[in-house]
Amino acid sequence: MHTDVKHRYSISARRMSRSIIRELLKLANKPGIISFAGGLPNPQTFPSADLKEICSTVLAESPEVTLQYSATEGLSSLRDLLVDFVARYGLRLGREELIVTTASQQSLDLVVVEQPGYLGAVSAFKSYGVRFLPVEMDGQGMKADVLHNRLREMKKEAGSGIEYYRNMPKFIYTIPDFQNPSGITMSLQRRKELLRLAEEFLRRGLAEGRIQANISLYRGKLRCMLDALEQFMPRMPGLSWIVPEGGMFLWNTLPEGMDADEMFKDALERNVAYVVGSAFHPGGGGHNTMRLNFSYCSDQDIREGIRRLAGLVSSRRRGAA
Repeated sequence: MHTDVKHRYSISARRMSRSIIRELLKLANKPGIISFAGGLPNPQTFPSADLKEICSTVLAESPEVTLQYSATEGLSSLRDLLVDFVARYGLRLGREELIVTTASQQSLDLVVVEQPGYLGAVSAFKSYGVRFLPVEMDGQGMKADVLHNRLREMKKEAGSGIEYYRNMPKFIYTIPDFQNPSGITMSLQRRKELLRLAEEFLRRGLAEGRIQANISLYRGKLRCMLDALEQFMPRMPGLSWIVPEGGMFLWNTLPEGMDADEMFKDALERNVAYVVGSAFHPGGGGHNTMRLNFSYCSDQDIREGIRRLAGLVSSRRRGAA
């Protein structure tokens, strides 16, 4: 007997929806396909031997700590090491200012987001019923002047005291280095502007934790994809891509009127996959954009995948002509 139990779900569970990326990856997970969809690190970067040795050591020397529950904010000894680590780069923090999370989405809260923005954050926000304040980006990152104007208008209606706290954003979610999905690195001036806005309008907070590794490998793969785009993509108005300074993704913009969502099925038929850019726009739009991952595939597959994708874009141009 079939029983519908959805009415028993919690409010937050009812708000949850399927991850667009997960659903796309299911479609892209078939033999022979070259997938630029997943945000997967390259297995060559996995320090398997080192991790095996470290795990053996900590289990042998400190099993009572390794296998035991710890404080919500993370192991104090680890946070002390992180404080020392970030101090090398000029960031002065106390242990109480750091929280160790099990991925970026665990630390998500509220409400100002970049557009396009990180899909994992958007999905996590939605499951808690968060209201979005999407802010557009340019080549320097989130537009601070746009955010300033919107915060100023919100402040007029926010009230005072506890009402102000309830009605104003409490968190600016931004990825300043190699933003996902666009690959943009925020300029120093823009970072200072956002910090000033946070001090003026929001509760001050700071989250830090980015460790770059295997730069040489990823730089080579990025160069491979950029060269392939230059070689195979047709020359047409409105077709462009952002050259990131790091990360794992390339953000591509197609000419207006060319829909990456509609193209996705045809791309799978050509055995190449990407993530549709509309998934990263909580405020809607972005249908002529796509995200390409360059970190996972071999150089040979990167070139072949871009060749296939370029052929699809060319065919769409001919079809629209």
